[in-house]
Amino acid sequence: MIAICCNTPIQLVCSLILADYIDRDEGLVLFLQRDMINTTRKFELVFTNERVKKVYYFGNKQMNKLLMLISIWKPEKMLSNIGCDLNIEISCIIAPSVAWFSNYIFWHFRKNNDKIKIYGVDEGVAEYALNSLVSKTTKVLHLMGIKCNVDYYEKVYFMAPELLNYTPNIPVAKLPVELMSNSTKSLILGNYNSNREAELLSDYRFIYLQQPFEIFTSIDSRFYEEPIIDILVASIPGDDLVAKLHPSAETFDYKINKVQNQCIAEVLPLCIDISEKVLITGASTSAITPKLLYDEEPIIIFTYYLLEPIARSFFKDEATIKNTKSFLEGIKRLYRNPERVMIPKSLEELRTSIERCKELF
Repeated sequence: MIAICCNTPIQLVCSLILADYIDRDEGLVLFLQRDMINTTRKFELVFTNERVKKVYYFGNKQMNKLLMLISIWKPEKMLSNIGCDLNIEISCIIAPSVAWFSNYIFWHFRKNNDKIKIYGVDEGVAEYALNSLVSKTTKVLHLMGIKCNVDYYEKVYFMAPELLNYTPNIPVAKLPVELMSNSTKSLILGNYNSNREAELLSDYRFIYLQQPFEIFTSIDSRFYEEPIIDILVASIPGDDLVAKLHPSAETFDYKINKVQNQCIAEVLPLCIDISEKVLITGASTSAITPKLLYDEEPIIIFTYYLLEPIARSFFKDEATIKNTKSFLEGIKRLYRNPERVMIPKSLEELRTSIERCKELF
């Protein structure tokens, strides 16, 4: 079977696409971070697809430092802690480099099968802003003389490898998105109640993709976000504007229409016609997946420059900020009509961008 280890929904979507490419008839065992179900809304993931043989969840309980340390040499302890069957046959593992739990999966199952392969996948915008192949985890393990998941990658599959701002020392390839099977689409759509819940967004042309800044920073994000919302409310009719809240959002008390449900924004193109929508976001992965996964080109307004102080509060180095801006410009270049990607650098430019959208419909 193919083991998939993920921390976020977009990682899961990319991993399922890659699993189709590797062997679409092979059964799947999923290892998912518990945050994917323990959100504010307590969404439940229910995998009814017959290809998914077992689902295991890991989370804060497994991040006990003593357990993590001991399990480096005895990975079965970590796997037993989540109730994993230690004797299942795993042929390969798919996991982004940031999926720390995948190390324990690999270390254990490699003992019985030294030919087991491990592949990396894209994890979103952050992948292009900083080199996640060189993380704190990998640095610590390497200092201890221990090899980890990235050291054994056969290849890493990115949605847009041409936009990477660094040169990995591992073979890279483009994620074969065109090979996503109907079965995988059904698995994703069914699990996230996508078709039903996407209908709540279908009547709106302007969709604000909210990002849960409070998770990443302690600064007052409202100071920077509120002027953006004010302009949207003043420039767009109320029945044409909606905020798609992040599943983990705790507060969003602006006076605009809002939807918070289980449908992840990354799969909207599978549910509704996204081509004539305007996605407004700082730099959410949800805004780029229509183009990178489905070759759909909704209008995008990136408000990253207007929210830059928030980004700087948790990305401390200048290179990451620069790389993010470069990536957003790269998305613009990938569009068949680059005018449909707007990156305002001031509130006045944001007003102009909104008016420009109305001309592009």
